[in-house]
Amino acid sequence: MKRYALVQKNKIIKFKNISDTDSLIVSKLLTHGYLPVEEQAVPTYDFITQTLLDSYEIQKDRILRVWTVEERSFEEAKQIKIESIKNETIDNIRVVFEEANQESKINTLLAIKDEKIAKVEAAKTNEELRKDKMEMK
Repeated sequence: MKRYALVQKNKIIKFKNISDTDSLIVSKLLTHGYLPVEEQAVPTYDFITQTLLDSYEIQKDRILRVWTVEERSFEEAKQIKIESIKNETIDNIRVVFEEANQESKINTLLAIKDEKIAKVEAAKTNEELRKDKMEMK
């Protein structure tokens, strides 16, 4: 599938997804002012401390979808990190319920969670949040 956009008065007003093999429809779209949309490669980013935004650059013969990585506020990143740690702990506890010696393993997982949250609480910047991936053991 290929994406096309209709531009009027230097603004995108409509998108259409068309099969690449349908040259008749493609030529009609181009005749009616549609331009092909090309995707810029999506950059790598840390979803905890950064956010990914897209925008479109209207060029003479195409539309380019571009990506921008922006820093989240430290407080927002910290909250997302804590929620991520809690969700990971819950997922690991669900797995433990199918194993023997559950109570001991669950207590270990909860202790690891508390340790990770303490590290997050001690962090002062997004850089510090990114530095320690804090994966479950």
